[in-house]
Amino acid sequence: MVHLKHALLAGLMVGTADAKAQSLTLGASSVAGGVPAQPPVVATTDATSCPTFPTLSRGIYLRTRPHSLFREVDIYGPDPNAVTTTPPPGAVTVAPTTPPPGAPKGDVKIGSIKAVPISWTTQYELRDIHDNVVSKIVNPGWFWDTSQEIYDCKNNKLGHVTYEYDFKKTFLNRYAKHAIYDGDGAKVANLVQDEQQTNNFFSAHQYEIYARDLQGNPLVSMKHPRGGFTFGTFTESFDVQIDVLPGATTSLPPTTHSEFLLLVFADALSMDARFGPFWTFLVPLIVFLLCCFSGCCLQRNTRASKDQYESAKSKAAEEKESLLATIRATQEQAQPKSTWGCCSRRVVAPGH
Repeated sequence: MVHLKHALLAGLMVGTADAKAQSLTLGASSVAGGVPAQPPVVATTDATSCPTFPTLSRGIYLRTRPHSLFREVDIYGPDPNAVTTTPPPGAVTVAPTTPPPGAPKGDVKIGSIKAVPISWTTQYELRDIHDNVVSKIVNPGWFWDTSQEIYDCKNNKLGHVTYEYDFKKTFLNRYAKHAIYDGDGAKVANLVQDEQQTNNFFSAHQYEIYARDLQGNPLVSMKHPRGGFTFGTFTESFDVQIDVLPGATTSLPPTTHSEFLLLVFADALSMDARFGPFWTFLVPLIVFLLCCFSGCCLQRNTRASKDQYESAKSKAAEEKESLLATIRATQEQAQPKSTWGCCSRRVVAPGH
């Protein structure tokens, strides 16, 4: 029995040694064969990088939300996950469902641009589909400051857009020529207004602009404005299409970055407005009515205070006269009367 136990233990030890040797042999053969054992895949997240955004392509357009309190512009484009398949010959196809009015078939929302509610100057943030900040544009706060600066989510400067201030352009209602600079300060392209667009002095300062390289070749443009409203000569469009031209393939950064150009185009579409299209008119009206109401209340309170002052002043004067009359009466009563007071006569002057 004892010999049987020893035999079993020896067999287990030999089996274990053979298994280890076989595993070592397999590992060596795999390395020798050029296919090393792969380590387990671990998903890592780089906390120092910003969220990525889809590159500019044909079919991307901007759509303004008309009833939002603060300016919001949705970005639509072709579904990046859509797979285009060709049905076999003779297959029965089913007509797709009708898309929303004004939306091309197959387009999905790929991001949005939102105004920052509280900031010294008007700022817009580009957000991905998960509402994560990708980049932002900061507009100038004074008329002598003519530079728009674009930063990523970590406040690293991607570039800036600047122009030379021209007072005459204000009356002509034309978009001044802007220069695009990269993060290092090198000029790479220009922004100009579409020559076919006409604006009068009373129309909205909403321009159709496009980027062109230093040789004058167009790269990316705003086309086909639609939607919106018209009030007399004032017209504001809510939607615009982003047209990517063949020259964009050879352009220099940041004109190749969607997180840069989308903010510039959305800023031109929104006219640097912090509030939504309708609230842009309602907020000044509400502020004006509140100022009028406050002025009326102040005038009424001032008049009431003045009336109270005059009433108090009159009452004080009456009390003073009453007090003086009482004092005089007391003094007259306190004066001693003469014994001949009853026989006093009125002295008549001579000649009377």
